[in-house]
Amino acid sequence: MFRTPLICMLLLLLGSSLFAQSSEKALMATQRYLYNAADSVWDALRQNRYFYNEYGRDTAMYDDVWKAEKEDWDLEFKHTRAYNEQQLLKERIRWKYDPDSLIWIPDGKLVFQYNAANKLYILTRTLWNQTTEEWDLSYEDTYQYFSEQNQRDVIRRVWIAGEERWKLYSSDVAKYNEDDKLETIATRFWVDSLGTWDFRYLKRHYYNEEGQIELFQSNIWSEERQEWRHSFQQRYDYFSNGSLAQTIVQSWDEDINEWEYLNRQKYSYDSLDYRKSVLYQIWDAPTNNWRNHTRTDYLWEEKSFFIVNTSVDNLVEDISCILPNPYEGGNPITCENISPSSVWQLYDLMGRLVWQKEVNNKVFVLPEQLQTGLYILQGMNAGRVIYQQKLSVVGK
Repeated sequence: MFRTPLICMLLLLLGSSLFAQSSEKALMATQRYLYNAADSVWDALRQNRYFYNEYGRDTAMYDDVWKAEKEDWDLEFKHTRAYNEQQLLKERIRWKYDPDSLIWIPDGKLVFQYNAANKLYILTRTLWNQTTEEWDLSYEDTYQYFSEQNQRDVIRRVWIAGEERWKLYSSDVAKYNEDDKLETIATRFWVDSLGTWDFRYLKRHYYNEEGQIELFQSNIWSEERQEWRHSFQQRYDYFSNGSLAQTIVQSWDEDINEWEYLNRQKYSYDSLDYRKSVLYQIWDAPTNNWRNHTRTDYLWEEKSFFIVNTSVDNLVEDISCILPNPYEGGNPITCENISPSSVWQLYDLMGRLVWQKEVNNKVFVLPEQLQTGLYILQGMNAGRVIYQQKLSVVGK
């Protein structure tokens, strides 16, 4: 099935590792329930079902709705994904199910284009026109990267159908710190009458000593006061093993100049640290307590994907790493006995290098915007492999 050049490339990249088939746990479904306070029970609400290709990339997700009168799930939406030869996401289509004709009708489509460095360059959104049975342009995002300032700018244009032209709409200027972690996103909107950008929102990210995000704040620009004002914030708490324990969302009350609770999400895991459920609660101010709202359960299953075998013979250092598996961006990876200036890399299952960083301390993090799938985490020192680990990533 796989040609010799691909196998040779993988051997060169990963030392004596071999391309093989491996069984890993994959997320197969999530089921969402709505809390019925009157009966103190959880009523079924929605479920998502996931399907994968041989490389562990999710190719389809079905979004079903629970019908109490039938006591069964009904089809409602599905999302299909297509990938290029490098297993980068190429196209995503949302479909709506028509129960009368028993067919899937296209709804919206995203098309992804990449530059020579395999970074996302253009994202185009189109909407399905049932009258003409064609895709109508909606908006287009262009990604610009500025390595010298450690910045990225995403410029959005919207399509004006009546005038058959693009119009500037918004821009998200993202700045990263020295550890390649997102620090701020400044959102600005184009003002035609002035011919310039008008800043409106500023999002800030704060991290703890382990490199995990601990606070996200959104601010809005006040023309009246000529300053940034608080809007809302989200706090992150973690278990001792680094897994996310809960997030708490608060809004800013201008009248009393204090943060007020809005909602929170509490996370639980199984014995292998796979996410088991997320409990969503709403703050009830009159009773000064949290009230259950929804719960999402995660269903995992052993699946076989093509992956690089990590049983290697040339590990020359005693490296011990603690990391959540499945992994979500922002969680720290702690490795003991790391040599100074060791290089750590992340490969996808096609043997493509998707991330690389020189690590000088025992704690580091992987990029936050990784796609869902299986990867190989590898440590190198003086040209030798010092660590390898299969890693399941749950994308955000």
